[in-house]
Amino acid sequence: MNFFFLLLLLFSLRTHGTRTGSNGGSPPYPEPDRDPVLVLEPDLSAVLRRVDPRFLSVTVDASLAAEESFMALLSSSKVRTLSAALSPAFLRFGGTRQDFMEFNPERVQWTSESTAAAHSRTFITHHSSVTLVRF
Repeated sequence: MNFFFLLLLLFSLRTHGTRTGSNGGSPPYPEPDRDPVLVLEPDLSAVLRRVDPRFLSVTVDASLAAEESFMALLSSSKVRTLSAALSPAFLRFGGTRQDFMEFNPERVQWTSESTAAAHSRTFITHHSSVTLVRF
């Protein structure tokens, strides 16, 4: 994280310098032979921070989720197979209509045993203004 802030500081200083043009006004156009070159060589040999698995996700506006055709698409076996490859992934429902949507956080009861086994990891949770469906 410190590396990120250092990088941000370097770019900030580089783009917001105090140089002015010969007329005292705005900075001149960059001159390649005069401007220093910044070479970054980050150390990628070790992991400094890990991102929460819930970060990998797809966000869907709640207005789309209100349509029956979209909800039918979510129950498609092809979509579930593709989303299982992104596991652990979350499908987020957000937007202004989300405030009026309610989901039961219980697992869905499937009719066939094969479908139930294939979707045993799917569950739905609701957190403040975002609803997450984990595949």
